[in-house]
Amino acid sequence: MNRLLTLLAIAVVLGWTLPASADDKKEQPAHPPDNPGPIHFEMVKRVGEYTTRSEFFAKPGDKPMGEAATGTATVKSLLEGRFLQYEEKGTMLGQPFTSLKLVGYNNNTQQFESTWIYTGSTGMMTMTGKMSPDYKTINYNATADGPNGKMNMAVTIRLTDADHFTTELAAKLPDGAPGPVLVTTYSRKK
Repeated sequence: MNRLLTLLAIAVVLGWTLPASADDKKEQPAHPPDNPGPIHFEMVKRVGEYTTRSEFFAKPGDKPMGEAATGTATVKSLLEGRFLQYEEKGTMLGQPFTSLKLVGYNNNTQQFESTWIYTGSTGMMTMTGKMSPDYKTINYNATADGPNGKMNMAVTIRLTDADHFTTELAAKLPDGAPGPVLVTTYSRKK
């Protein structure tokens, strides 16, 4: 009996649900909160191998700082299309780097959620965002701990076409002014 109660408690904490009966199924939404939906099916289209090109800007509108950095990215589908994993490698500012990004769309909050980590930091950047009505842009609000406290950033993903997308990471200075920008373009390997 204790084991059954323990399993039920774990199920509640993890948000597991029991299978619906035949009568319950007709009342279920088309995509229950814990199942992939239309946005997840769109996300999975990004799975593949990419080349990357990154440029730094001291602030929006400035000329790029130095030479563009190049690298590669592998995008994988995780947990039956619920999440994407981006693993990236390259050289930036003369230093080799590796990064890992986990991205998902939460049906409950109707927001994208993401965590980014890379070899240039021991911290994690976390973000939440919304997709534009035309399904071409995702705008995230991101935070990370920096040497002087919390850093706020705006991250914009632009889905150009089936084989290209761009990530723009724009830092916000403590006074609210726009800060440095990193723009990375992804091109699917053919």
